[in-house]
Parts: sequence; C-alpha cells; structure tokens
Amino acid sequence: MTKILLAGGCSYTALNFMSQDTTLPDEKRGGWPMWPEHLGNNLGLNVINTAFPGLDNLTIHNKIFTELLKHKDNIGFVCVLWSGYDRFKFVNSDSSQLVHILKRAEGNDHIHTSRPTSHLLCQSEFFDFWTKLVSHKDFNTSEVIEGSFIDSFTYMNSIAEICDLRKIPYIFYQGVHPFRRDVHPFNHGNIFNESLKKILKDPMFGYTEKRKKNIIGWPFMEAFGGHCVDSRRNSWGRLGGDWEAGLAISKSDYHPNAEGQKWISEVFMKKYQELTND
Repeated sequence: MTKILLAGGCSYTALNFMSQDTTLPDEKRGGWPMWPEHLGNNLGLNVINTAFPGLDNLTIHNKIFTELLKHKDNIGFVCVLWSGYDRFKFVNSDSSQLVHILKRAEGNDHIHTSRPTSHLLCQSEFFDFWTKLVSHKDFNTSEVIEGSFIDSFTYMNSIAEICDLRKIPYIFYQGVHPFRRDVHPFNHGNIFNESLKKILKDPMFGYTEKRKKNIIGWPFMEAFGGHCVDSRRNSWGRLGGDWEAGLAISKSDYHPNAEGQKWISEVFMKKYQELTND
C-alpha cells in the first residue's frame, strides 16, 4: 500500500485556495497544485491535505493529530506549514488575529478593513466583542504574547512526539511571520522584548530546539535568528523587476502563487533529502 504524506497548514497550504483579489482573472487567483501535492508527486506518496484558510495553530495541530490516529501505520511523512501564533479560534472553524483586534480596539482598524484574516471578521458584532475584551483593564498583552508562542511550540512538540514514537519522518516550517511585531500596536516600550526573554527561557522552547534538525528556519523569527516563508521569499513578487516572475499572487495578495507553491515544495524536499540522505 502506498504511504501517505500528511500535510497541514492555513491558506498557504489549503487545497482549492482562491485569492480574494477579484481584479485578477480566475486562472491567476488559484486552482494550481499546492506544495503538498508537488511534494507528494516527487516522493511517490498519496497526499492528505488538512489545511484550510485562516486556521490557527491549535486547529492545524488537531487536524494532523486526528489523521495520525485514523491512518496509523499508513502515514509515511508528515509536513506542517504553521500559521501565525496570535490567531485564536472562535465560532466553528474561523480564527481571528490579535493584531486586527488590537488595531480595532485602538480605533485604527485600517488593517482590519483592507485585509481581514477571515470573512467572519467583517461581521462587526463578533469583532466588537473581541474589541471590548482586549480593551479591558485586566487584559494582559504580555501574557498573550508569551502564551501564543508557548502554545504553538506545544502543538509542534505534540505532533513531533507521535512521529518520533512511530518513526515517521516529519518536517515543520513556518508560513506567515509567527508574530508581526512591526505592525502590532503594542510594540512600544519594552513589552515585546521582555516577552521574548521569557519565551527563550521556557522549557517548551527548549524541547522544540532539540528537534531543530526536523525544522526549517528554526526558530522562525528574525529576532531569534530564524526565518519563515514570508521572510525568505519576496512577498510582494518583485523579482528582477518583473511582477509576473514573483512568488506572490498580486500587490494586494501576498499568498504564494503557483510558482510560490513550487518553491515551498522545493524547500521541504531539500530538508527531506537532508534527513533521509536520499
């Protein structure tokens, strides 16, 4: 029986992804093979792609975990392209990103209106609820920053532990920036820097560090000395001055286009060859 490549992620990975940039013709908005399909074809593996646009890392973990239980010995390879650490699930499968909520709470929601994380955020009654929550005097921004990192590292170690026990090769990479400190409204004073110090000392960071041979770009953030998909490609598609040669869909949509998907698969393939000495 042909083994399975089990893949997970958010919109950078999701099957049938279609850009919201309606100024483009349909063939440039989506419909191309995603990186797990390229990788599966190269390795001769059947592909189960659990990704869905807008997913938070807890849901990505849960979907991978479920398939690991369901298929047991038939899994031949696990690859996960993790999402932003500050995405939090609410209302079924939709998740919100803290930067949008905090921008709204400060009365500066241009990011919310121009590039919502999911369609649900356009429904103001839900967004207003979160705005009130983060505006509350007892809302602790530092704890949220630290917790979002440690939680995501916990999800990674959970999947890795199962793979190690079953001797399943696995590779993790980070798609979007884990935490965009350059656009977060609380990136003032020393809040983020103090949180980073605590994150680096947390045991869960150390457990993930020990598995770095299976991780591309660890520890993902440039502040840590790592990288992710968005920090290694030209997110706005300007390669050699030729827009069409870029790896992003358009100026208003930084999702990987068809060539970007091939590029991501090649990054995973290179790491796979390092692990297996193929």
